[in-house]
Amino acid sequence: MKIYYSPYYKGHVFRGLSEEKSILIDEMTADTSALIGQLQLMLGLHPERVSDTERLTQYYRTLKAWLEAHKENELYVPFQTAGLDVARCCLEWRDELRLGGWSEATTANNDRLKALQGVETEFKSNGMAEHIEEVLEALSESADDSCADITLAMPCDVDLLHPIMQRRGGGYGGTWREDREERE
Repeated sequence: MKIYYSPYYKGHVFRGLSEEKSILIDEMTADTSALIGQLQLMLGLHPERVSDTERLTQYYRTLKAWLEAHKENELYVPFQTAGLDVARCCLEWRDELRLGGWSEATTANNDRLKALQGVETEFKSNGMAEHIEEVLEALSESADDSCADITLAMPCDVDLLHPIMQRRGGGYGGTWREDREERE
């Protein structure tokens, strides 16, 4: 299978559906979410899927409960004014920090990080970082070559990807390659 991957592409579209080409069911174009979803499918992983709205609602409720118990935190007043916006912003921070390796055990040096850590102990909804970690772990533990026939074609060098996307488990037999010419 050939996957044309770019972290900036939005969607999950199979290529080759024009009249000039035959249908190529073994090719797809994918962003990070679609790539991880395809690898989960091929590895037999069945993660719980929660919509963005449902996930934001869960985070809002958890943040609200935590801030009620910690009214001295600098996020308390802004949360009283625009709770959903504060929760959305904190959830985005949380997800970006998780992609960078942050956890609730990381040392917090300001009130915002303390709030994120406090909420993290109660918030149990996986984001993209957790899905990527799950796939990488499954790839490294995989005894079969279920992903060996995958070629990831990218419009850039692998070194330009986010560090978590550069990591590959030891069991992954597929290939990453720069494929600028073919995409132009």
